Amino acid sequence: MIKALLRTLLGLSLALVLAGRANAQVVLTVDYSNLSAVKFTATGNFSAINYGPGAYDFIEGVALLGFLSSPANVQDIDNGVATPGSTLTDSNNTVTSNTRFDRLSSWNDANPGFYPNNGNGVDLTLWNDPGAGDMVFTTSSPAFYGEAIFDLSAYSAYTNLFPALNATGNVSVWNGNGTLGTWQVVGVAVPEPSTYAAVFGAMALLGAGIMRRRRARA
Repeated sequence: MIKALLRTLLGLSLALVLAGRANAQVVLTVDYSNLSAVKFTATGNFSAINYGPGAYDFIEGVALLGFLSSPANVQDIDNGVATPGSTLTDSNNTVTSNTRFDRLSSWNDANPGFYPNNGNGVDLTLWNDPGAGDMVFTTSSPAFYGEAIFDLSAYSAYTNLFPALNATGNVSVWNGNGTLGTWQVVGVAVPEPSTYAAVFGAMALLGAGIMRRRRARA
C-alpha cells in the first residue's frame, strides 16, 4: 500500500512538473471576452532571450505573431491607445508615461517588404509611447510586468479573425529581433443575442424537417 501511495505521489509530482514546463513560455495572455476592455496581461514567466538596447531608434514594440487569421493588412486597429492606468512594461518594470506598452497596431507579416517576420497572418503589435527608451528583456527576469487594456469595441467586425480560446503564438521583438515566448488566448467574445437567435432558429428548422421526414416514413 505504501508503494502504491508513493507511485501515486510521484505521478502527481511529474504531472505538475510537466504542466509547469508546458506553460513556462507563455509570457502574455489575451482576453477579448469584453471588446471594450481587451486585456494583454503579463504572466510572470521569464523571457526566452536576452535583448538589450535595440539597433533601432524609432519607437519599439513587440509583435503577437499571426494573431489575426486573415492575410489582409488590417490597419483599422492601428494606433489603438491603451486605457488610463495600463501598466504593461518590459523586464525593467519601470512604469512611466514613456515606458509602458500603451499603443496597439495590426500588421500584415505575410509581406516581407512591409514586416520582415514572414508569418502567415496579421500580427498585433504592442508599442511604447513616443520617446520611449530601448526595451530590455533578460532570461533572468519576467519578460513583462502589468497589464495593458484597449477598447476594441469599434472593431467587432474582426472578431471572426481572432484566434480561438487557448490558441497560442509567438511574441517577438519588433523587426524579427528574437522570440520572447508565446501569447495565449484566455477569454473570447461571447456572441450577441441575435447570433444565438439565428443559431436556435436554424436548429428549430432542422429539427422540424427531421420530424416531418420521420412522420412521412411512418
